[in-house]
Amino acid sequence: MFLQQYGISATTAVKVHNSLGANSVELIKKNPYILSDMVDGISFKTSDTIAFNMGLPKNSIMRIRSGIIHILRSAAYTSGHVYMPKDVLIEHTVYTLKVTDDEVIAAVSELLSSKELFQDKVDGIDAYYLYSYYESEYYIARRLIAMSQNTQKFTMTEEKAEKAIDALEAKTNLYLAAEQRNAVVTALSAACMILTGGPGTGKTTTINTIIKLLEDLKLSIALAAPTGRAAKRMSQVTGYEAKTIHRLLCTQRSSEGYSIFTHNEENPLPYDVIILDEVSMIDVNLMSSFLKAVKTGARIILSGDADQLPSVGPGNIIHDIIESKTIPVIQLNKIFRQAEESLIIVNAHKINHGELPDLSVKSSDFFFLRRKTPQDSAFTVMDLFKNRLPKSYNVNPISSIQVLSPTKKGLAGTIALNKLLQSHINPYDERRPQHVFGNITFRVGDKVMQTKNNYDMVYSRENGEDGMGIFNGDMGIIESISVRDKCMNIVFDEDKLVEYPFTNLDELDLAYAITVHKSQGSEFPIVIMPVCSFSPMLMSRNLFYTAVTRARDMVVLVGSEKTIQNMTMNNQFHQRFTGLTEKLVAVKKFVAEKEENS
Repeated sequence: MFLQQYGISATTAVKVHNSLGANSVELIKKNPYILSDMVDGISFKTSDTIAFNMGLPKNSIMRIRSGIIHILRSAAYTSGHVYMPKDVLIEHTVYTLKVTDDEVIAAVSELLSSKELFQDKVDGIDAYYLYSYYESEYYIARRLIAMSQNTQKFTMTEEKAEKAIDALEAKTNLYLAAEQRNAVVTALSAACMILTGGPGTGKTTTINTIIKLLEDLKLSIALAAPTGRAAKRMSQVTGYEAKTIHRLLCTQRSSEGYSIFTHNEENPLPYDVIILDEVSMIDVNLMSSFLKAVKTGARIILSGDADQLPSVGPGNIIHDIIESKTIPVIQLNKIFRQAEESLIIVNAHKINHGELPDLSVKSSDFFFLRRKTPQDSAFTVMDLFKNRLPKSYNVNPISSIQVLSPTKKGLAGTIALNKLLQSHINPYDERRPQHVFGNITFRVGDKVMQTKNNYDMVYSRENGEDGMGIFNGDMGIIESISVRDKCMNIVFDEDKLVEYPFTNLDELDLAYAITVHKSQGSEFPIVIMPVCSFSPMLMSRNLFYTAVTRARDMVVLVGSEKTIQNMTMNNQFHQRFTGLTEKLVAVKKFVAEKEENS
C-alpha cells in the first residue's frame, strides 16, 4: 500500500521486496533514493517524487548523491560513456537537479570517499567514473597486456606456423589469401589478437582454419559470442558448438542473493584457447568478467567488425583496443570473388567507404522501394512482411523476415511498426487469450524480445537440459498465455521454454520490428528497413552499415533516396568517453619500463 500511493505497481512492488527485503518500507522512508539506486526498473524521477512528498529538500545530500549516480548510469546506457569529464558531470547535475555547484562538489566528495565514484585523468582531463566501471576498464587493460607478455601453451614461431598452414593447404586444397594467412600465423604465435573485417572478406574461413590447426596441437577450444543468436550463427558457420558468454561463464546466486558468474579468477575456464566473436557488442563490464575467467597461459582470439555500431552498454572495446596498438590486429579487406556476386556485400562495403549503394540494379538480394512519407513507408513495410515477400519467396514471415528501424519513435519507428504488424499478422481473436501490459498487448503467436538481462529466469529444453538466464536481445515466440496463473510460455531461441511471469513483462517487447542497435550480432534471412527522415543522431553510416550486414539473403529498403544519401555520407559518430585506449598504452609502457629496469 505504501508504494502504490506513489504510483508503483504491484508488479514493481514485488521487485522492491525481492531487492530490499522484508524491511523495505523502513529503508525507503529513511532514504527514498534507495529505490532507484538498488531496484532495476525504478527511475530516479519516481524516487524524487516520493522524496518530495516526504518533505525532503531538493538540496538533500541523499538526493544529489543519487542524482549523480543516476546521471552516470544514464550516460553509460544511453550514450555508452564509461566516465564523464568533471566539468560536464557537475554542469549536468546542477542543471538536472537545480542545485548549486558547491552542493554537487560536496556530494561528489562523499561518493569518492565511499568508493562509489573514482576520479582519474583521461587525456589530461579530470574524469569521474562509477567505481565498478573504472575497475572494469583498468582490469581489461592490465589483463590484456599481461596476457600478451605470458607464454602460451604450444606457441609456434612464425616459421613453424607458415609450415603448418602449407601442410593444411596441401591436404585440403584450401588456399588462404595473404591477409588470412597473416591472421592464422598471428593466432598460432601470439597470446591474444584481434581479427576484424567486413562481410565477404573471409573471416569465417580464417577462423575455421585457426580452429583446425589449434586442434591439431591438441588444444582445448571454446567458442563464444555475446548473444544467443550470434552464438547460434557462429555454430552454424564453424560446425563447432558456440555458447553465449553468459552461458560460458555460468551463473550462480551469491550469499547476498545476487547473480554472479561461476567462472572467475578463482575458478577459471579450463580451455587453452577461447575465440570470442562479435566483440563490438561487448561492454566493459562483460569484457572484464570474461577476462577474469580466462586461465593463465590461455590465449584469446577476439573477432568482430570494427565498423559496426558499438555496444549498447558502456565502452567501445574493439575500437579502443585497435586504437591503442598494444596487441596484434589483423584487418581483412579483400572481398572474395564469390562474395562479389552478392549486392548485399558489395553495397555494404560501398556504404562503409562512404559510397552510395547501387539502388538501380534489380538484383535478387538488394532492393529499394521509393516512398514519399513515413506513413507510406510503414504501410509498404507491412505489405512486404505480410504479403509480398512470403508469397514471392515462400517464407514464413515470423521466422524469416526481420524489420529493422533506426528508431523507436515516429510512424516508421519500432513502436508504431510493431503495433501495425501485429494488427495484420496476429490480430485480436476472442478465442485466444491475450494480456495487456502498459501500451503493449501480448498475444499467443507474437514474436517477442527480451530487453534486459535476467540471470534468474529458468528455462528447459526438449532434451531435458535445464538452465538459467534469458538475456538482452534474446528473441522468442509466445506459445500460451494463462491469465489465471499470471504467466505465459515463451520459446526463446527456438528451443528454450520459459514460464514467463507477468511480473517481468517490463523486460519484454514485441519484436516484429526491432532497432538496428538491438539487431547487433544477429543474422536474418531477409531484412526490411524503412529509410525515412530520422533524428540526425541516427542518420549515421555505421548504423546503416550495421543494418545492411544483418541480412543473409535479402535487403529491402523502403523510403527516401535522400535519407540513404545522408546516412551514407554521415561518418560522424557520437563520441564515447572511454579511457581504455589510454590505460592500455600506459600499462604497456609501465611493463616495458619495469622490464628494462629489472
